[in-house]
Amino acid sequence: MRLISFGDEEGKFAFVGLQPCFAEFKMPFRTKSNKKRIVKTTLKTDERVLLKQFDYDKLKLGQSLIENDIDIDFYEEGMEINHLKQVYLSDKTEITNAVLYKEYVYNEEGELIEKKDFEKNESNIQDENFPIRMSGLTVPIYEAMRRYIFNHHYQLIHINGLTYDFLYNIAKRLDESKCLMYVGGGKNGKDPIVLTNGGKRYQAFLSGAVNSEEEYKLCLHFTNIDLEDY
Repeated sequence: MRLISFGDEEGKFAFVGLQPCFAEFKMPFRTKSNKKRIVKTTLKTDERVLLKQFDYDKLKLGQSLIENDIDIDFYEEGMEINHLKQVYLSDKTEITNAVLYKEYVYNEEGELIEKKDFEKNESNIQDENFPIRMSGLTVPIYEAMRRYIFNHHYQLIHINGLTYDFLYNIAKRLDESKCLMYVGGGKNGKDPIVLTNGGKRYQAFLSGAVNSEEEYKLCLHFTNIDLEDY
């Protein structure tokens, strides 16, 4: 579980836990099911690798797929994944380190209008001097759902008794307001949030809910798509 430096409108802040929100599905007979990451395919069954084995003859490859199912790795596909590391592959499916990032900007018709060097952003979620903080600006939940497309959802988790009280009180206030609150980073708490080094810049909104005097849920909802821009 990662940590995030998080502050409220009154200037209080603390390091709390940050973990993805995984959807929980209710199944028959009162059983529960959660999302799991599994291996979908492997490099051995990649189309480029298979084509190379058949001298780039698609007809021979297609016939072999029908007869032998060589596009399925019966040993590794379906295995559960716990930890991931990102690597980059060349056109020859070889691991490469010399990667040059480019950013392409398209208009609403899908036409390329700008090409520029990719700006690498540094993560700002663990800055003690400028924590990710609540702005005090709220938006009704319905309005936020109508206006933004949310890409990621993370839950804030307490790590001790003090942070439990801190997060519970925030969740209670948000639950009573029935609104989402805008949160941001930087000196003024208005900068976009970057979760990882080299990651994208996101706007974030905080939602809160309480079920009793002990249970609470605080979630950060990240977006980089504002439908009013289109």
